[in-house]
Amino acid sequence: MIGPLHRKLLRDLRELRGPILTIATVVACGVSAFVSLAGTHRALVDARTRYYGAQRMGDVFASAERVPESVTPRLAALPGVSRVQTRVRTGLRVPMPSLASPADGVAVSIPRDGDARLGAVRLVSGRRPQPGHDDEVLLLEAFARAHRLEPGAPLRVVIEGQERELRVVGLATSPEWIFAVQAGSFAPDDARFAVVWMPREALAAVTGLEGAFNELVLELQAHASTPAVLDAVDRLLEPYGAPGAYGLERQPSHYYLSQELTQLEGMANFAPFLFLAVAAFLLNVVLARIVALQRGIVATLKAIGYRDTTIALHYLELVIVIVALGALFGLALGAVMGNLLTDLYLGFYHLPRLAFAIPKDIAAGAIVTALLAGVVGGLGAVRSILRMTPAEAMRPPTPPTYRGGRQMPAWLRRLVSPSLRMVMRELLRQPVRTLLSVMGIALSVGLLVLGASITDSMKVLIDQMLPSVQREDITVTLRAPVPDTDLSSFRVIEGVRRAEGLRTLAVRFEAGVHARTAAITGYPEPHALRPLRDLHGHEQHIPAHGVILTDILAERLGVVPGQRVRVVTLDGERPTLSIPVAGVVSEAMGMAGHMSLAELHRLLAEPVTINQVLLFVDPRQEANVQARVDELPMVASAGNAKRAIRQFAEQSGRSMDVFALVIALFAGAITIGVVYNNARITLNSRQRDLASMRILGFTKAEIGSVLLGELTLQVGLALPIGLWLGRQMLDGMMSDVDPEAFRMPAVIDSSSYATAAVVTVIASLVAGYIVRRRLDSLDLIGTLKTRD
Repeated sequence: MIGPLHRKLLRDLRELRGPILTIATVVACGVSAFVSLAGTHRALVDARTRYYGAQRMGDVFASAERVPESVTPRLAALPGVSRVQTRVRTGLRVPMPSLASPADGVAVSIPRDGDARLGAVRLVSGRRPQPGHDDEVLLLEAFARAHRLEPGAPLRVVIEGQERELRVVGLATSPEWIFAVQAGSFAPDDARFAVVWMPREALAAVTGLEGAFNELVLELQAHASTPAVLDAVDRLLEPYGAPGAYGLERQPSHYYLSQELTQLEGMANFAPFLFLAVAAFLLNVVLARIVALQRGIVATLKAIGYRDTTIALHYLELVIVIVALGALFGLALGAVMGNLLTDLYLGFYHLPRLAFAIPKDIAAGAIVTALLAGVVGGLGAVRSILRMTPAEAMRPPTPPTYRGGRQMPAWLRRLVSPSLRMVMRELLRQPVRTLLSVMGIALSVGLLVLGASITDSMKVLIDQMLPSVQREDITVTLRAPVPDTDLSSFRVIEGVRRAEGLRTLAVRFEAGVHARTAAITGYPEPHALRPLRDLHGHEQHIPAHGVILTDILAERLGVVPGQRVRVVTLDGERPTLSIPVAGVVSEAMGMAGHMSLAELHRLLAEPVTINQVLLFVDPRQEANVQARVDELPMVASAGNAKRAIRQFAEQSGRSMDVFALVIALFAGAITIGVVYNNARITLNSRQRDLASMRILGFTKAEIGSVLLGELTLQVGLALPIGLWLGRQMLDGMMSDVDPEAFRMPAVIDSSSYATAAVVTVIASLVAGYIVRRRLDSLDLIGTLKTRD
């Protein structure tokens, strides 16, 4: 049998269904955001951990030009090293009928007998190459699926300038290629990047590395010092042209996935807190108003013997019901959003057995956190019940002292209408509620700005920054540095309008105790196809002497223009240079150096060479130029720069649109929740005043202006604060991205500010219209009969 208090609870739920629905929606947003983001983060981390463990992902990686196998025991004997895996790796090109130019890729050796000790491949379908069949290979599953290749299919490749006919006997994946992207690209393109695993002896014969290796992977002991091992490996491999060992945190695939996980974790911690804080505020305001309107009922309940705690728990039950409704809906919505996010990430990261499911601890944590937020929000109203005596509750509350008009200057009182004075007086009477309402709306405005700014930043990067610094049509990477006079081989190709050669040199920058491994790019004079620009689009002149460092690199090294930096080259004979810092530039690429091509080779004391060629071609001859370039034996790869930017735009655009839409929907829910509940509270608490105004001759429009004027002022105050908050949210989000690798421009277009303001105003108008309709149907007689 339902008791009296539970019947009252059901009646309150029915009468307050509007505010309850909006608060439950805000709670649902917070729960769904937490469940989807934290659940997706957990799914990615767990899938990566399982994958790394099953395939024995290494801890330290290094490459060199040619290292004799006799060095392997010395590597295994290094302090802290548990296991060593050596292998051969080289670049390759894969002509495919569906591609205008060959796809790029790498060939990696695998042991003839069984799995590699470290970094083992995972066989998805087919079988492994059999001994004595040097033409049998494994192919990266993503590339095979993009070209509909199955085990048994032939595969024509170009390795070390030699064309070979191979046979795919199995499709595979590897933890080192979860994020499979070719060097210099912005996003993975499964159709244009291949990984081929070949038997060690076969690949060594092609590359001339019999009895040697050019890449290694180390597994470290449990308590080993990674920096100490890296230093030891560098010293041991230095005579063999090693550019420097690096830990797992700098392995490209692991690095990009870890960056994504860091940002996802930050969003999972921030977004739910925002929504649940707003929900707690709304519950506090609504419950406090309910208790104030039901003073007589509370007094009667106390007078007939109900304990204070029983009455307080009754009102907390209302909070729990609201939160529970929101939490249940949030869990269902979170499951849908989590599956969408997981599918989105699968388009970038090739993790096996990655599937979204709401972990029990995350679901329980979301529900408990929501309940705690609700209870905290309702505690203020509950405390007022406990302090209230029956006799006090029987009397109407003491009217607040009116001071607003006397504090106004006379000239302002003449300009301000009585309706506006009433609005301002009500806001000043409840400063805390006014402040929290303004901040709630401001947070929603900030979220709207953040959602739009993500798209703005990506648009500036794709439409302005990348095209302005990559003006070439075809980017050619050479197999080895060649004299700059070899540019004539490209300039004579019909359709080439301009050809420029660059030299990219791997180096280690040192200044005092600080050191960073990066690259120096040497630019010819003049150059037009790869101008150096900062994040604001301003072109930076390449000086005749000295090196320009990116600001992040200069900061990490602790140097300023005018000082010298020690540069240890990691190619060839590894000479050490001392170069003055000519300037600092803030650009998208985190750490790099830029200098004159002639000055670089003067310091190296060697003839000018290039290892990259930029081609600006006639659009009508692009296919012909691409085909001719592919035939040149010195070419390692030739990519279409504009196609790479388009691919990046398409892939990134999909994810950005999803995030922007979700943020906009959530921000709208907050706005409507705050504005609608404030309007309902104002209407409920001032029904008698508004009804008296109608009796005295005020029109519906005039009393509506009193009701909605308060909301208008709150929105007006919240808009500039929210626009500022949006800027701070964007800067905070961008700070989570490791600046040493890549920096997105933090850009907010004026149209995004305008859109956020317009959406907020529209949401407020919708909430105001709903409340205004209730005002129009106000029962004047019944309201005026209501006991004070």
